[in-house]
Amino acid sequence: MKNIGTVVRNVNEKRGISPLAVERSAMCVAIPMFGMIESLNLGTCSGIVLYESARQRREYQSRFRLRNQRGARAEPLPTVMPRAD
Repeated sequence: MKNIGTVVRNVNEKRGISPLAVERSAMCVAIPMFGMIESLNLGTCSGIVLYESARQRREYQSRFRLRNQRGARAEPLPTVMPRAD
């Protein structure tokens, strides 16, 4: 499988994402909202998506070694960074 990278596109509610952009996308993501929330602002949505992307990438990297050292790690890296107090 070829790694084609990741693009995160955030758009406002008024214009939305164009049909062409949706057509060319491998995946579109929706953030579920519960309760009396009608919408999230762009900064909040961006933070949620980028946090989850970084979390998943960190989890993947914790299980596998660098390219020149193929295979699973003997001991996974921590997926939660410890606080430096």
